[in-house]
Amino acid sequence: MSQMVSRTAEAGWVDKGTSAADIESRARLFSMIWKDREPEAVANFWGNFHKTLAYLSVEMAPSLVCLIHTINLLERFHKEARRKQCDIGMFQSEQGCEVVWYLLAMRESAKQRAALQNRP
Repeated sequence: MSQMVSRTAEAGWVDKGTSAADIESRARLFSMIWKDREPEAVANFWGNFHKTLAYLSVEMAPSLVCLIHTINLLERFHKEARRKQCDIGMFQSEQGCEVVWYLLAMRESAKQRAALQNRP
């Protein structure tokens, strides 16, 4: 378990870079450290790695860059689901829980479809 926490912490350290070159340099160092111990995790880490740097191409004030935590839709969905569960508290039944997850999934899907349709 401690190895997993360490790997996760080190992977998070990669994203703390200030430029694309800095982040890529950190990612190479991360890979060198972990590739022998966790080859599948490192291979997964590099899958579409360049897409994780997309936020760097958006012009914004440097003070706002730290506000961008993730562009991962699945992470965003899970965060929203946890927030909703905290609002609700305890579910009365398993079916009630499934209904909430279904409604959240439908709402997020609709938002994504709308965002794709509004692209230029």
